Amino acid sequence: MGSFMGVVVETLWCFMKHKKIESRKGVIFGPFNPLYGCVAALLCFCVNSLSKQNMGRIFLVGVVVSSVIEYLCSYYQEKYTGTVSWDYKKFKFNLNGRINLVYSMMWGFLTMFWFSVFVPMVEEVLPFFIEHRFITILASVFMALDCFISLAASIRRKKRKEKIYPKTKFEKHLDYIYTDEVMEKIYPNSDFVDDDTR
Repeated sequence: MGSFMGVVVETLWCFMKHKKIESRKGVIFGPFNPLYGCVAALLCFCVNSLSKQNMGRIFLVGVVVSSVIEYLCSYYQEKYTGTVSWDYKKFKFNLNGRINLVYSMMWGFLTMFWFSVFVPMVEEVLPFFIEHRFITILASVFMALDCFISLAASIRRKKRKEKIYPKTKFEKHLDYIYTDEVMEKIYPNSDFVDDDTR
């Protein structure tokens, strides 16, 4: 749910900022961005009763947890796929261009909204998912496969740029289905590091 809401938020933000609809998802299949899903899950896991605490603590926990995950996602995306999807070096108070104070504060406000508005809605439908666990299992398997294929296709994209030819049938399949043109449509903000100012 967090992965889906993240795409909704980013799509709306992109439309307000650039006046256009653009793909903001982080995986190939479905409108999901695992970055937001990881943040939402970790917030719920780390602070069991966060929604019952004051908004100041909710805000601070959101800033810290979200910023750490955003930094790690940026670092590992660059390390394994050779690309970056955001660069905050033009912002003041940034850390290696991966996070910055302004967006970290926005993470805090999103966390407040998440726990004050969205979590109560989730709790209303939670009994249904507890009763029908197979839905959660299917969703988990789907997301795991989605993340795996998306990462594998992104790694092959990097290797194609480096003129490394596929060695297995799976790699050949990835090159055939997920061409550079297809990947650019899915990830329009993903730039190779050597093409970036990083």
